[in-house]
Amino acid sequence: SLFFVGKEPYHSSAGKDIEREGRMDPMWKLRRRMKSEELSLKNRLLSIREDSHFVTLMQSRHPELPLFANLRNGLWYVPPDTPTCYFKSTDGHSNHWDFSLNRLNLRVAEEALKYGGCIIVDSTRKGKKFPDSLSKTIPIWCSVLNLVTQFNSKPNPPPPSSESRKDQKKSGEIVLNFSASQQKHPKMSSETRKDKKKGDFSRNKSGDEPSTANLRFGKDEEKKELIKKSALKPELHLPLWVAQTEGSVILGKIRPWARSLAETLPQTRMRLLVKSFSEGPPLRCIWACPGQIPWKQLDGPINLKNLNLNFTPIICVSVSRLESGGTDLLGKRRG
Repeated sequence: SLFFVGKEPYHSSAGKDIEREGRMDPMWKLRRRMKSEELSLKNRLLSIREDSHFVTLMQSRHPELPLFANLRNGLWYVPPDTPTCYFKSTDGHSNHWDFSLNRLNLRVAEEALKYGGCIIVDSTRKGKKFPDSLSKTIPIWCSVLNLVTQFNSKPNPPPPSSESRKDQKKSGEIVLNFSASQQKHPKMSSETRKDKKKGDFSRNKSGDEPSTANLRFGKDEEKKELIKKSALKPELHLPLWVAQTEGSVILGKIRPWARSLAETLPQTRMRLLVKSFSEGPPLRCIWACPGQIPWKQLDGPINLKNLNLNFTPIICVSVSRLESGGTDLLGKRRG
């Protein structure tokens, strides 16, 4: 492994590898062998089988709720005939938040409202408890659907009571909404006031359509109702481990996303969606993972109707568990 090129000795790379193997720490060899065995196909399949037991547990606690597997990781932990949904984690990545008009998952919302909730299963990489699809993408989806159906429905929903806000704090989530001071109302000129007294709600002084006029309403006489509903405040329910500053930025995007959905969705489909939302309270996420189970104090099958909830729970189930040495973000926030 040692030969001379000119006057300088040259060590071949093969010789260096042999020399390094000879000086290698025996414990390092053992750890590397254990790591390779941990990533073997057999151990991966055994890990999937063990993690799927948590999904079975959640199903036994809520047997009346439909189960959905989030593509693609969620399919590993559920029976083959389980229906699927598609909430991408990339739509929840920091500074890349988005509401996809191509992946509306309206069937999930309709099934949840019909049966009083649903369960969505997913997993994530090592070192995390929840993927961004469960932490942010689905909460964004719930907030947008709640808002757009409120715009298109006649009765305005009652404001949440103080008791419900206390329950939200206990459930481990942060609730964000727009306050009246955050909503900017441009000053109207005298001509615009005269037009509004006459009933002309179609244009402002600059000749542009008002921001709420982009929403789909079939009749001109509904414009007055539309102006009233423009004051509806979107709400965003996020888990505690999501920074409140990040949640505030996401909240500012909910109304434009709802407007885009209302412009894109056909009126017939919108009517069906509004009808489904009229059957139950708005959607809201609840998170579950090994070691964190909602309504843990209740034993046996849980009938959610007996809990008198003021929302329809979307139970986001992550089968991932933190390894020793990982960062328990949930525990940090609660402590």
